[in-house]
Amino acid sequence: MAGTSRAFAALVIAVGLSGAALGQPDFKFTKIADINADPDANSATIRGAINAIGDNPLHHWTVLIYAGVYNENVILDDKHENIDLVGVDRESVIIQPTSAGSGVKIISGQETTRKNAVRNLTIVTDDGHGIEIVKGAGMSDLTPRDIRIEGVTIVASGTNKDGVYGLPAEEVHVFDCNVYAESGAGIRSGDYWTITSTRSVSDGQPGLIAFGDNSTIIRNCEASGTAGLHAGFQSSGLSAEGCVFSGGTAGVWVDAASHVLIRNSILRGDPNLNAIEDITNKYGIWIDNTPAPQNVVVLNCRIAAESNGNVAIGINHDLGDVRIEGCEIVAINTSTTSGGARGVNASYADTPLRLLGGSIRSSAAFEKSADVWDSHVDELGERCLMSGTPLSKWKGPIASAERPRVTVQRTLNVSASSATAVLAATGLIVTEKVVTTGITSPDVYRVLSATGNTGAVTGTVYVIGTDLAGNAITDTIATSGTATVSGAKPFKTVTKIILPPGTLGQTISIGTTSKLGLQFPISGAGAVLQPGRKASAATSYAIEATGTVDAAYSTVDVGTISAGDSFEWAAEASE
Repeated sequence: MAGTSRAFAALVIAVGLSGAALGQPDFKFTKIADINADPDANSATIRGAINAIGDNPLHHWTVLIYAGVYNENVILDDKHENIDLVGVDRESVIIQPTSAGSGVKIISGQETTRKNAVRNLTIVTDDGHGIEIVKGAGMSDLTPRDIRIEGVTIVASGTNKDGVYGLPAEEVHVFDCNVYAESGAGIRSGDYWTITSTRSVSDGQPGLIAFGDNSTIIRNCEASGTAGLHAGFQSSGLSAEGCVFSGGTAGVWVDAASHVLIRNSILRGDPNLNAIEDITNKYGIWIDNTPAPQNVVVLNCRIAAESNGNVAIGINHDLGDVRIEGCEIVAINTSTTSGGARGVNASYADTPLRLLGGSIRSSAAFEKSADVWDSHVDELGERCLMSGTPLSKWKGPIASAERPRVTVQRTLNVSASSATAVLAATGLIVTEKVVTTGITSPDVYRVLSATGNTGAVTGTVYVIGTDLAGNAITDTIATSGTATVSGAKPFKTVTKIILPPGTLGQTISIGTTSKLGLQFPISGAGAVLQPGRKASAATSYAIEATGTVDAAYSTVDVGTISAGDSFEWAAEASE
């Protein structure tokens, strides 16, 4: 009676799990594996149940696996297409080989389609892939295709052993799985894969590696590892939506791939995850390698990097055709002793990064860090095209992604440059000296200077304050004896100054320079079209020579300033 009841339960489970092929009322195309040797079972092993089906079955068969731990390497070779492995319960059906090798290995032959599935069970390996899908070694063997992995939990251990390895496989569907790999990738995919509602984690490689030359679709997944997602070398046609990608190096790493679309997702560089090799910077998305990535589009995503040292970089663009649109970009460094933050870092690119809309926020807890930028662009040329993205801290030229707008900026009633306008000569001590009192903020948005009183004065001055938007910035000025040394960044306010160590009698003063700050990024010196100056007693502006334009910091050195002068610039603004 008990055997009859269990057989009936098995039939009900088989019908529910395997669809029409198991819906036969006579239980015709099902074999049962039961480690406990139930009399209704066909075998105590999964291998035995597969063998009971016979070679090259014409009908679609199911091996229904009862609860238990199966210490075997399960192989579906070129004679065993049209077979599904289905557990009665995901947590209690465990394939756990005691020898090296994959938990389940699918090997193709000359069949055009595999029609294999692995469903509703757990796979644990000590030294092997969880599920391995490979092409047979025969000259006429074909690429394995049409395989489903559903409702499977995988824990794969061993050096370079993946949770799911299927680089040569096509048309593999992974659904509702939980995958962990100790050393290899969580999932390593081939062509035309669909990965849905799956969590894939690796402690040693990316959570997901897409190396296929053709379309891979990833939906509603979580992946983490050295990178959450690695769009691998020369892969093409990858799309991801509604996902969370977290990486010890990068949330997403696009490596010489093309036609990549990521939307409505979170891309996160996470300091709590392992980094790849010796790279310690954290990236939300990292785009590099040759040949240059082409047609990479990221839409409506949160791109975030957090670091507790080195540099947090939201978007790192080295090479390729990339468009980022409508994204929230965040770079945060939480270390109080080192490191910087860059929302966007673009350098050495053959094709500029295009950034449309969205927002950028960058910050660092280390107050001495001058390497905090919403956008950091190499000064060698136009590496970033941007429109509609508000930012306040930028370095390097930024051109318009659409059309530059001509704007007019007036800086009124400017005081003459003074070496002591911000901080009067202040004595040094044998250690760094932190100054928070006796500071006067500059009269207008302008670059500051540092001046020593003897030729022996050396060391770095840290000027800490705010930019035009009221966001925290730091500039460093390397003092040089009695020379008045200009900084680089314009300041709206100054809240703290850190002076270098010195000896008794040495002083440093902080002043204002003739470098005035523009309120917008520009594409180059030529973007400043028409400068004008109005003396304090004049009634109109007089056109004059442009002065020295620094496109990296968006400043204009107007030369000598008489007290009360006002300045006007017509310029092509890029923001």
